[in-house]
Amino acid sequence: MKSYSSDEEVKEDVYLSCIEKYSTILEETISYYENRPYRIRGWQSIEVERLRGLVIDIGSGYAGKSLLKLGGKDTRFVLLDLSWRILEKTCPNNPRVICIAGDAMKLPFIDKIFDTALMLAVVHHIPGRECRLLAFQEAQRVLRHGGYLYVTVWNPLVLPKSIEFENGLILKDETGQRYIHILDLEEIKKYAESAGLEVVTLEYITENPRKPKVTRNVFLKARKPG
Repeated sequence: MKSYSSDEEVKEDVYLSCIEKYSTILEETISYYENRPYRIRGWQSIEVERLRGLVIDIGSGYAGKSLLKLGGKDTRFVLLDLSWRILEKTCPNNPRVICIAGDAMKLPFIDKIFDTALMLAVVHHIPGRECRLLAFQEAQRVLRHGGYLYVTVWNPLVLPKSIEFENGLILKDETGQRYIHILDLEEIKKYAESAGLEVVTLEYITENPRKPKVTRNVFLKARKPG
């Protein structure tokens, strides 16, 4: 039987609390994106160095397979998403890629295994400060020392019509509803540093220059010391 450290026990308690409190809105958010393919062409505005070694895209969604072009012939990828339906549609038939259904708040991997981790357009869908911090802690845990984490979160200048919920917003349209928490530069920095990461780059980016007010994002590049 596996024994757990006190830190692991605390993280497990936080995870179970997050699921208990937020399972309904998380399931609705997942269902929303299952029924509305999003960012199929991948990200256009972020700059990621050539990916090498073992790379994980946490919450890969429909854009995950677009990252393959950033890797070399020896780069291996893990695409992880909560939705197996999305993975079935997007997982490429490629021996260098493994697709796994899993949770950003409880990654099913051993410590210090990945060279690079990405959480693109994921964190702002996680309700609860302690739950968002847990996602950062898990990304840090699975990174090797010297590895990099890339994060984007939505930060629009103009908010759509919404309902307030748990220090965030519920956005509704004909497809369904999803949860959004608007994070700024300072909040993202605090999560990264609290998780034991060194901030390398922190800036605003605009994904679509033709719609700058609604496509502004925060971009973070952070490094695991060592």
